Amino acid sequence: MGALSRFRVDGDLEMARGAGYDGSMMAISGGTSARPVEELMAVTGGPMVYQIYFQGDRAWAQEMVVGRVQKAGFRAV
Repeated sequence: MGALSRFRVDGDLEMARGAGYDGSMMAISGGTSARPVEELMAVTGGPMVYQIYFQGDRAWAQEMVVGRVQKAGFRAV
């Protein structure tokens, strides 16, 4: 679910905690999440999927996916 921070300041963070509570998978939308991927991954114990919205050049995408998302521990993009 995206844009959770529009409804509640910590909405995406709370959803990540809730999903992790019972090991449910959560997909994080790169276009609407207000929190860094590393912070969201730190509060969940469940599998995470990152939905990327390509916003720049190839170097930007590589840094985001390989440099941050993969290192944070997301299972899929």
